[in-house]
Amino acid sequence: MKKIIQSILKILAQTILKKYKPDVIGVTGSVGKTTTKLAIKMILDGDFNVRASEGNYNTEIGVPLSIIGIQSAGKSAFGWFVILIKALGLIIKKNREYPDILVLEMAADHPGDIKYLVEFCHPKIGIITAVGPTHLEFFDDVQGVLREKANMVNFLESDQAAILDFDDKEVMSLENKTKARVITYGLKEGAQIRASNILVDKVNGGICFQLEYDGAHVPVSSPDVLGKPQVYAALAGSALGIYYGMNLIKIAERIKKIKALPGRLRLLPGIKGTRIIDDSYNSSPIALNAALEILLHMNCTGEKWAVLGDMLELGNYTEQAHMEMGETVARTGIDYMVCVGERSHGALSAAKNYGMNPDRMFHFDNAAESAKFVQDRIQTGDLILVKGSRDMHCENIVREIMAEPWKADELLV
Repeated sequence: MKKIIQSILKILAQTILKKYKPDVIGVTGSVGKTTTKLAIKMILDGDFNVRASEGNYNTEIGVPLSIIGIQSAGKSAFGWFVILIKALGLIIKKNREYPDILVLEMAADHPGDIKYLVEFCHPKIGIITAVGPTHLEFFDDVQGVLREKANMVNFLESDQAAILDFDDKEVMSLENKTKARVITYGLKEGAQIRASNILVDKVNGGICFQLEYDGAHVPVSSPDVLGKPQVYAALAGSALGIYYGMNLIKIAERIKKIKALPGRLRLLPGIKGTRIIDDSYNSSPIALNAALEILLHMNCTGEKWAVLGDMLELGNYTEQAHMEMGETVARTGIDYMVCVGERSHGALSAAKNYGMNPDRMFHFDNAAESAKFVQDRIQTGDLILVKGSRDMHCENIVREIMAEPWKADELLV
C-alpha cells in the first residue's frame, strides 16, 4: 500500500509543479537541514510567497505532501482520499495563492533517496549543509553518504545555483562536479557569504556577528538561538536572500527573528534554578560535538551535565562513535556525563580511560530511568545538555526537569 500511495503522490506532485512552476529549493545534508530550511523561509518571507516543508516531511511521502500543501493522513483511508481531492483541485483549477518558492528538505536514509526526489522535484537551487557519519547502517561509509547527497547538485543546470558549506571539505569536493553557479557560505576566509567576529552571550544565549558579502558587511543580532549551527543556517538563508536580490540590511533584520526550534539547541529554564540546553530532537557525531562545544562555552554558577542518548544508524561506526563521545566529554572537562541506551557503554570506558572521574559518570537503559536520576541530582545553577537520537526519546528527560512542564507540548518535540 505504501508503494501505491508513493507512486500516486509522485504523479500528483509532478503535475502540480508542472502547472505552477514554483522555484524549488532543495535542502539536504547530514545535519542542519531543518534549521536551514526554516532560516531560508524566515529570510525570504515578506518579499516572496514561500512555503517550507513541515517538520520532517523530507521523504518520498513527505516531499510530495509538502508540494500539495497538506499533512499526512497516517492510517486514515478517508484522510488519503481528502489529500487526493485537494491535489486534484490544485491541478484542475489554478490556485492564485500557490507559493512562488518551495523550500523542500530532502533526506537520504538509503542509497537512491535524493536521486529519486530531485528527479521529479527538479530543484532550481540545491543546498548541501554538511556531510558526515549518519545513516551508516545503509551506506558503506561517509563517501557513500556524500555520493548520495551529491545528487542534489549533480542534476542542476548552468543557469541554476548550488549553495555549499565552504567549511565542510566533503561538501566543497562537489564544487567542480556541478554545472550550476556555486555560492559558498561559512566562517572561514574564502567563503563568499561569511560570518565573522562572532560573539556569544554566554549567560542568556544569543549570537551577534558580522555578515559579509562582496566587500560589504552588516551587524547581525540573533538573540533567540544558540551556537554555530544556527549561524550556518542563517548564512545559508542569507545566500538565498542574496540570490533573490535582497540587500544585507533586510537580510539581517530577518535573521533577528529566527528562533530555535523545539529540541534543537533551545535554552529552557529548569527546576531548582537550573537551565537546560534542549537538543533532544536527534544526534550524530557532528551535531553532538557542536552541542558539547556550546555546553563548554556557556557560563553557569553550578556544574555542567551532558545527558547523552545513543546515536543510532551508525552501522559499523557505532562503537567507535560512542567511544569518541566519551573521550570528548572527558577532554572538555564537563562535570557529569549521563549516558542513556545500550550503545553508549563504550562512552563511559573511553571517558574513564581519558581521566574522567568514574564517580561522575552514569549509565541508564532508558530515558525514564535517567530522568529520575538527573532530577534528583541537579542543583541550583547547573547547566544540563540533553541530546540523543530520535528513537531514544530524550525529550522525556527534558520534560521531567523543565521548570514549566505545562508548556511541554509547546516547547518540546
